[in-house]
Amino acid sequence: MSGGYKITTGRYRFDEYGPMCVVSGSMGKETVHYTAPPAAVLDAEMDRFFSWFNESASACGGYPVKSAVAHLYFVSIHPFDDGNGRLARILADMILSQREGDCLFSMSARLQKNRNAYYAELEKAQHGDLNITGWITWYLTCMTTAKWAQVCTCSQDTASRDINQLIKAGVPEKEAAGGRSTSYEIVGKVK
Repeated sequence: MSGGYKITTGRYRFDEYGPMCVVSGSMGKETVHYTAPPAAVLDAEMDRFFSWFNESASACGGYPVKSAVAHLYFVSIHPFDDGNGRLARILADMILSQREGDCLFSMSARLQKNRNAYYAELEKAQHGDLNITGWITWYLTCMTTAKWAQVCTCSQDTASRDINQLIKAGVPEKEAAGGRSTSYEIVGKVK
């Protein structure tokens, strides 16, 4: 049970209680953040997702970009009654772990650390003109310079230059902690 509703497990949702909506707030004062595609189209949408998912990472813009898109794509289909976000984060981490010679990098842990911004960015990406550039930029800047270098297979210097270019564009800013483990937060849209 979730919110008084029976949850279907082990198969795609049925929408027996109406359209699947991502909501927050107390009963009677809910805010709908996202309405998922109807259950009737889930088989076709998931077939399309898996077809895309099985393409090479280079065809999708590289591992970090494919990870960002896979996460957003899966969570937007929202095929299950519960656990869609967890599964999307697992898929995103799986993509990042597929690079030869790489150790596992957990994007999921970074997203959970930035939970409020994560949900806000998801909501922005799922509305409007479907331009997901902002989502991808935000997703990629959730990494520290060292993790950016690891995921993008580049030197720390190159990673630092990449992030500094994004900072000049007004996208991320350094978190206050600083030091060797400086991480970055999104502050606005790409100029």
